Amino acid sequence: MSDIVKKSPRENFALALAKREQDFEMLLRKTGIDVPRFLQMATATVDRQPDLLRCTPGSLFGALYETASLALSTEPSLGQAAIIPRDMKVTIDGVETTVKKAVFMPMYRGMVNIIKRNTLVRHVDSRIVYANDEFEIDYSSPLNPIKHKPIIKGERGERIGAYARMIDHDGNTLDIQWMTEEELVKLSQRDVSRSKAWKTDPEEMRRKSVLRRLAKHGDMNDPLVARVMHLDDEATIGRDQQLHTRVADLRPNDEILQGEPIGEEIAPEGQSMGEMTQETTRAAADRVAEATREVAAAAAPASEAPAQGAHGEGAPAPVTEEQQDQIRQALAEAIPAYAKKHGKNFNDARMGIRSEILGRFQGGKFYSCDVPTILTWLKAIKEGN
Repeated sequence: MSDIVKKSPRENFALALAKREQDFEMLLRKTGIDVPRFLQMATATVDRQPDLLRCTPGSLFGALYETASLALSTEPSLGQAAIIPRDMKVTIDGVETTVKKAVFMPMYRGMVNIIKRNTLVRHVDSRIVYANDEFEIDYSSPLNPIKHKPIIKGERGERIGAYARMIDHDGNTLDIQWMTEEELVKLSQRDVSRSKAWKTDPEEMRRKSVLRRLAKHGDMNDPLVARVMHLDDEATIGRDQQLHTRVADLRPNDEILQGEPIGEEIAPEGQSMGEMTQETTRAAADRVAEATREVAAAAAPASEAPAQGAHGEGAPAPVTEEQQDQIRQALAEAIPAYAKKHGKNFNDARMGIRSEILGRFQGGKFYSCDVPTILTWLKAIKEGN
């Protein structure tokens, strides 16, 4: 076995990152961002969230490539962008399973940064309005439609809404968007993927939300802004951002993109590094197949049929290929639910289900007539019972 394989996931990530340094040099060439500093930031991002090493490397490196191409930072204090791990459902060989993928999340200051790069825009911001503020929107005065004077002393009162605006180089308003507090609350209730952020950072989420509306509805025709809004939309609804395509654009034959779907192994020197992640796409598929083989191996052939009467009249029939396929599908759906319910990783969940299945039958063998019972039990696990 290669020395690389024996290294820790953190070390393997550092090796893979170093191998792709030229990619980041190209992406950052015109941004003024120092490449070593960016790589240091990337490493710090993974150190803050070790679960990112359990994401598909195609999505993790794709998120880093996206961050570099947008010239943003994932440093929390800057509030420009974040890369977070998220469980997503994918279909492999007709079987639905859950894998971890890295998600690129543009943040409020990152959106402001991107919008201000447009040559028409001198300033962009969004603000929250409170009940005791002096506030007025006059759409009949398109150049300066907003008058907002926050109260300096005393209570500002409850939030009544938020607005965002873009100002050109002459100081005139290019566009504005206004959202009432009721609209923002409804939006927060729909934004399930960021429900925690709405509770911990309610003001920033309100400012970001109205800014998103401004960027999407404004007549900017800016592909960079459109790209950021698209990524944010995909993150909001929990859809796969297809970040691996960022890697494929530069490295069509990169080893982290091998396999269907995305290969989870990053191979710094063409070597396997299966220790890198345990919950990724191909690994999940392999473990489902392994669980199926283990359980199917317990299906007794007709030559091992018990004496008459043990399973009804006559010798029971062996498990058919169709039934094995049914078990395989049911296992694939049950294992993630079992893992979540019992707080186990994928491998421990697989072993737990296997033990429970085989423990239900004398001698650890089951037959065709037992399959409905197994499928019913696996369905109950899937449904959280």
